[in-house]
Amino acid sequence: MTEPFKYLNTIDISEILQVFKTKITENDWLEDTSRSETFDVHKDTHMIKILWDINFTGERHERNYSLFNFDKVIKNLTDVYKLHYKDGEVIRALFVRLKEHSQIPEHVDAGAGLETCHRTHIPIITNEENLFKVGPEVKHLKPGEVWEIDNTMTHAVRNMSGEPRIHLIVDYMERL
Repeated sequence: MTEPFKYLNTIDISEILQVFKTKITENDWLEDTSRSETFDVHKDTHMIKILWDINFTGERHERNYSLFNFDKVIKNLTDVYKLHYKDGEVIRALFVRLKEHSQIPEHVDAGAGLETCHRTHIPIITNEENLFKVGPEVKHLKPGEVWEIDNTMTHAVRNMSGEPRIHLIVDYMERL
């Protein structure tokens, strides 16, 4: 990808929001801290794994996958991806919460698996005080919007608000 941000479409996130409101606890966010402990730039984040593990193999986490009805989420996202990309599959997915009044410093995602997929962000809970910078561009991404970011460019996030920001991060890999 040669542009910092690429808007793909919008999806309905109402069912996802309902799960966060009624079924997700602080313990769910703290269940696995390997990402924030391994990658210093992510020290102010917590995650809920759907298809993810520290080695980026896309291990399926059954409880979370079922809780969020992720087959439906993947179907909705695949409908969006097919408008922009070749046939492929979702290889990684996780919810990431950035703490209030914190940031993810500038960094570049490295590794073949991260450089060859389409990295997309879908804001779930956010507000205008959350800014995402990729390359020279800075944007506020609105809830439900599906954005591909060029994660091979320097990127960073700043949450200047008093509430956590939650994004669904999904990696889509085209078949060769």
